[in-house]
Amino acid sequence: MNNVLKPVVLALSLASLDIYAVSAPTAPSSDDDGNFTVSWSTSESGLIIFEEYNSNQGTWVYPLGGYPVSASGTYNAVSYPQGQYKYRLRHVYWDPMGNTHNELSDEAIVTVGNPVPAPEPAPSPEPERQTVYIYTDILGSAVAESK
Repeated sequence: MNNVLKPVVLALSLASLDIYAVSAPTAPSSDDDGNFTVSWSTSESGLIIFEEYNSNQGTWVYPLGGYPVSASGTYNAVSYPQGQYKYRLRHVYWDPMGNTHNELSDEAIVTVGNPVPAPEPAPSPEPERQTVYIYTDILGSAVAESK
């Protein structure tokens, strides 16, 4: 009887494997002006892209006209204020047994900062200096000499 149970246990174990893992979106790690693009490409459909701002529970972002988003796409952030933004994909699906699963991808983090100021121009070199000697000669006349 022990041999009969092994295939059943193996089948149940394989059914519980995470075969629907969702890949993380990609985004630049930092951005100066608040304009950046988040993109994703996965084999799954029925995705929602999620945005979190400064570690606060964020809002769902619905690019391309709403939910669900396609298996691959982009979201263009425009004029975002300084802060840290996290992006994840969420995939909700039902397995053959009718169970609901909710998969959340790893996050892509973008840090938006202030634009870096332009560097100060290098100071111009100082002009060459001349030394002027003023003295009087034997007759008492003033004489100027530069070297």
